[in-house]
Amino acid sequence: MIHSTDANRLTQPRIATALCLAVLLAVGSATGLLWQRLAASTVAQLDMQRALVSLDSLVLQQARGDSVAPGTDVRAQVSEVVGTIRAGGRFPSAVDGVALAATPDAAGTVDAAAYLQARAALESDVIAAASTTEAQRVMILASSAGIAGILVVTLAGVLLADARRRRRPVASPAAPVTSGSFDNAALHHDLDVAARRAIDTGSPLAAVMVEVDHLDVYAQTQGAAAAEALLAEVSEIVEGAVRTSDGAYRCDESTFVLMLPDTDCLAAVRLAERLRESIVRSLLSEGVTVSAGVAGIPTGARAATDLLAAAAAALADATRQGRNQVRRSAVPADELAAARENVGLH
Repeated sequence: MIHSTDANRLTQPRIATALCLAVLLAVGSATGLLWQRLAASTVAQLDMQRALVSLDSLVLQQARGDSVAPGTDVRAQVSEVVGTIRAGGRFPSAVDGVALAATPDAAGTVDAAAYLQARAALESDVIAAASTTEAQRVMILASSAGIAGILVVTLAGVLLADARRRRRPVASPAAPVTSGSFDNAALHHDLDVAARRAIDTGSPLAAVMVEVDHLDVYAQTQGAAAAEALLAEVSEIVEGAVRTSDGAYRCDESTFVLMLPDTDCLAAVRLAERLRESIVRSLLSEGVTVSAGVAGIPTGARAATDLLAAAAAALADATRQGRNQVRRSAVPADELAAARENVGLH
């Protein structure tokens, strides 16, 4: 896994914000243009309605036989009003029907029934167009609101994900695990005391050496800080697995040792197996496993250094056998010196 730098992580929300704003601007421009066209259509419909009212007045005047002022050209007035209606460029067939019905004949009369029929047909077209315009307005508003909502949610998701990434510790994959102080001095001191007591009294003493499998790989993929946090969790589980009379020690980056007074090898193996299962279960989401080696006094070891060497040899055997398991020491006493040299325990 390659971790992003702070600059890269900050660039992602900026790019997302810019894209969202660009899309919002485009949607806003398109919405404004459509809205302007609908507004122009509405104005044209209103102009037509006003012209029709004027035409109704002229037709009504002729139908009632009202006297017309001398010099008034009714045909010209009708033609002018009809020209205003035609200027909208809509419903040409219906407008022609109205114009024909509204134009007086040679005797100066108008067929009111024919005009009303033509007028009703035109009015029906106007109402249908108005309904369509209103439906388009609603659709534009709904579409614009939907697109804006999607963009806002998307941007919020990007910013939230970025905030979460920035809260996570970031470390170079090549950085070593920071370990702080280990418990080697306390381990050797306490183990010497416990070993002398076990030898003097003949009581059993067991040691369990636990190692986190493939910690180096985990540190390289997840980062040194994540690996140290993982080891802190393992340390808590290890400490919780022992009695008050036992001892739990961290002796290097990935290895822990349990000192178990008055515990024989079989009981120590059972405890180590429970501990292994507990760690694997607790860190299941991380895919972490551990291996363990068990050794005891007086079987397999006769001193504190022999005990650690035997536990280390058993741990090495668990590693060779595929990891994620517990192995009991079977190292003969005359091979313990060589085992101590191999694992660096003196």
